[in-house]
Amino acid sequence: MPVHGAMGGAGAGVFATALRARFPDLPIEDEGRLADPDVRARFLDRAAARSRRHRV
Repeated sequence: MPVHGAMGGAGAGVFATALRARFPDLPIEDEGRLADPDVRARFLDRAAARSRRHRV
């Protein structure tokens, strides 16, 4: 769910902002956008690539 700021625009919530700051290469996507098959496929590709990079 988008968080609306003082200017009325939607933005990332506190948790998402902190998560992105701590893990800048973590694939994050808005759940509504994941309904689009192309967006979902790219997200899963990025998640799989990150997983492969972080395996020991």
